[in-house]
Amino acid sequence: MFSNPLRAVVISPPIEDFYFTAHRFCGAGVKIVADLLRKKGLQVTEFDFPSMANKGFTIPLPKDLTYLKSYIMENETGKASFFRTYKHFGPSIKQCSDMICELKPDLCFISVFAFCYASTAIELAESIKKRNKDSLIIFGGAGVSVYPEYFLKRENVDYTLSGEAEVNVCDFIDYIISPDQDPDRISGFGWKSDGKCNIVPITRITSSNEILCPVIKTTESKTSVTFSVSLSRGCPQKCRFCSNWLCHGNKFRRCSQDQINTILRQIKDEYIPDEKTIHLNFEDDNLLIDYDFWIDTVKTLKSHFRDISFSAENGIDYRLLNSSNCKELIEMGFTQFNLSLGSVSGEINRSSARSSDLDHYCSLLKIITDFNIPVITYFICGFKEDTPESVARNLAFLSNKETLIGISLFYPVPGIAGYENREIFDLRSSRLCCGSSAFPWNNSLSTQSMITAFRLSRIINLSKAKSVDPLHRQLLEKFFSTGKLFTLQRTQSGLKVIEVSNQDNELVGLYLEMMNR
Repeated sequence: MFSNPLRAVVISPPIEDFYFTAHRFCGAGVKIVADLLRKKGLQVTEFDFPSMANKGFTIPLPKDLTYLKSYIMENETGKASFFRTYKHFGPSIKQCSDMICELKPDLCFISVFAFCYASTAIELAESIKKRNKDSLIIFGGAGVSVYPEYFLKRENVDYTLSGEAEVNVCDFIDYIISPDQDPDRISGFGWKSDGKCNIVPITRITSSNEILCPVIKTTESKTSVTFSVSLSRGCPQKCRFCSNWLCHGNKFRRCSQDQINTILRQIKDEYIPDEKTIHLNFEDDNLLIDYDFWIDTVKTLKSHFRDISFSAENGIDYRLLNSSNCKELIEMGFTQFNLSLGSVSGEINRSSARSSDLDHYCSLLKIITDFNIPVITYFICGFKEDTPESVARNLAFLSNKETLIGISLFYPVPGIAGYENREIFDLRSSRLCCGSSAFPWNNSLSTQSMITAFRLSRIINLSKAKSVDPLHRQLLEKFFSTGKLFTLQRTQSGLKVIEVSNQDNELVGLYLEMMNR
């Protein structure tokens, strides 16, 4: 039935969303699975479909998101805008299927980066099965790990693998070769028998020596190259809104020194001394849990590459950062700090099992900005306890600080606190689990309020810009004089400043009132 050696493809399926940040979508999971399969002797081809078309192409707004139509303004543009077009990033499903099926693979591993992107992955599986019914379709990744049954019950999905690839992919291949083995011994394994879905819980997490850390080149220019890497797994913080633990567990583990050496070799393969600078982005959830390990790794990299700089775009937990560590990271070449605040409300943070210390945040912010290092501070909008007043308070607090505002519109994934009943996700589109969908999951804020907060954050950031062109300056003047949101629109006669339709006037008024106190 199978080829010898087994032929496998490992796939990052196309993504559909309003936007796609290519340098944040590094596809490390695909690399890890592909490397493990090659070590097992398989013939492997990788497909990173989203990276094949970074700009994407416009598609109609899915029917699941039609409630957003009244908030999308035709021909809107500029630095105060909301999203305008929904896009498909990567080749079409048919083109992807053509490329895959041409190889006649025995095994198709489809990696779902996030639960919200389930629909295109499932559509791709259906297309592959229509063309090559003998190919086995295996779904894995963080998006699958939170609710494997959602995928396994699909007709065209044969197996699921939840949790980390390092602890179950090789066992799965052994099972495929010798199916008389007990499937229950495979951590996070999902299969079908007699029309029933069988799911083995995640019984194993990686040890430090098992963690693989592929370095992914995400962008490159004539003068610089940017890589992304993750050095650790797991986080013990247990914030109620976080899903990291569902895939990687609550125990923090760092990679081995062997993997650090591998990272050095991978970067050296791409590095041309005196020709290009290097930037390395750490995608880890919380490296500050083991600061000594992190800074030692940074120092090692610095000793090998003279022109290297760093960032941690997934966010830094300011609560674990002290003044001396902050200064040391700057000295080592950190070019930007993305700080995660949660909320300025202590009560809301406590409800999310997260502490806060705004005085400490402010002192760190001063240290960073004194060195002229840019800061983006993120807060979550749409907590169960949020109100228009609490959102306005977040915005007003950050308006007076030397930081740009990053707003994260709340969305759940199956299994996080308050959403343990995964069956509710069978009743709604997975697309609603995307921040850009602005869906009122907690019924604390309306879609109108969340999108207004998003627009407000952009206007505040615009007001902090060192230089503003005349049209955007006019936009700001109208905002502050009328208490209404404005944006730019393309017309036949050129760009015009127009009032935003369907805005939450109460939220805008609350923000301006707080700013005028």
